[in-house]
Amino acid sequence: MAENEKDPFKIGSTLFRWIWGVIIGVTFILFILNIFNAIKFPFITISFLMIILFFPYLKSFSFGNLLKMEFKEVKKNFEDLKTTIINRMNVNQQININTSEFQLPEKYGKHKIIASKKSNEYLKLGSSLTNQSRFHEGIKYLDKAIVIDERSWAAHMILGAIYINLLDINYPPLEYLVKEEKISKAIYHSHQAIEIDPNHYNQFMNLGLAYMKLDGDNANMLALKYYNIAYEMLNNEANINKHPWFVIERCKVKHYMGEASERLSQYEHVVNHEIEAISIIDECTDPLFKSIKERLRREAIDRKEKSEKLIRNTNI
Repeated sequence: MAENEKDPFKIGSTLFRWIWGVIIGVTFILFILNIFNAIKFPFITISFLMIILFFPYLKSFSFGNLLKMEFKEVKKNFEDLKTTIINRMNVNQQININTSEFQLPEKYGKHKIIASKKSNEYLKLGSSLTNQSRFHEGIKYLDKAIVIDERSWAAHMILGAIYINLLDINYPPLEYLVKEEKISKAIYHSHQAIEIDPNHYNQFMNLGLAYMKLDGDNANMLALKYYNIAYEMLNNEANINKHPWFVIERCKVKHYMGEASERLSQYEHVVNHEIEAISIIDECTDPLFKSIKERLRREAIDRKEKSEKLIRNTNI
């Protein structure tokens, strides 16, 4: 039989299930009706006949075959998980959601999430769906969290990040939202998060990203302002600034500052920001972040060299 030909005797197939179901049912009825009472050792006799008659089906029901199937399933799940991790590390999206921040050291996260139990349930579910890139579902539950507790800074922060991310990707379930509406929602939710609890760098980082989507000098200057606040918060907290994730975040903020300065034609500032970004990225030695480190380094070097060239040309 060819590899791609469907095997009707395979364990789990429709034919397999029907035949064994009929056999079990008929055998049970026969014994209930005492039809085989006249036969010496009826159970052994009938069982032996069944095994002989349906041996072709039993060959697929071997213990070894079951183990093989289980191993293949475990291997497939592992490969799927590995692929998912690699894709998430390589994806070039600007969403800034790190649920571990909800459990930061007390000094950094001194303002805890104060909300009803139901609001927190919606928050966690919305955050989980967002991290799975199921944004339209995440938005629904995060909105519910805010309806119950309007001071849920975390729900506002994540919503702000979602709408920023939607500006850079093709996401059919929310394609009816126009660019201006996404930017407006991103800025609104990021501002709300800051107003409720201005103690988390994500809010300022997201607000900077949102303003950069507006374009224009004023918007880029505002973006720089909020990036600088986010950077200072990350840079001044000794308890977290050596953690690999936050090292990456510090580098990203500096890189974004370089982009905003480039839009303002402040090329010397661009060079300084990107040099710092490259220096920061060297602090991260965790191999799990290798892909994103390489991408950030490459982008920082390219922008730095481009700005250096423009400075030289200006001075000629």
